[in-house]
Amino acid sequence: MSYSVVKQYLEISETNKTETGQTKLAVKNKKQAQKFLLEQQRTEQVRRQYKRQQDRTEDNLRRLNALSRNRVSKDTTTSIVKRAKRSKEEPEIVKPEEGTVFTEEDFVMFEREYVVD
Repeated sequence: MSYSVVKQYLEISETNKTETGQTKLAVKNKKQAQKFLLEQQRTEQVRRQYKRQQDRTEDNLRRLNALSRNRVSKDTTTSIVKRAKRSKEEPEIVKPEEGTVFTEEDFVMFEREYVVD
């Protein structure tokens, strides 16, 4: 729900409460009373959801603060960095030498047949 809708529900519920906490049902027929009660239930649900969201935020902030206090020694960080550098280095790929199917004798015979003539 959007912030404006939540705000409207909260205003409606707070304006209809007395000092004792009971709601005024100043409506003429049952349909309006049911609508009013339904709106109240919705506002209570929204309040509960909003409360849960706030609790999560505080919990997450507490966890982030705990993480920021955790310090790692320099030796540990250097070993981690070295390991990361080693893993990124790619070994040189050794290409096999390209060989020919012909032998030296074949080249000599080819030379005799075509070049010497």
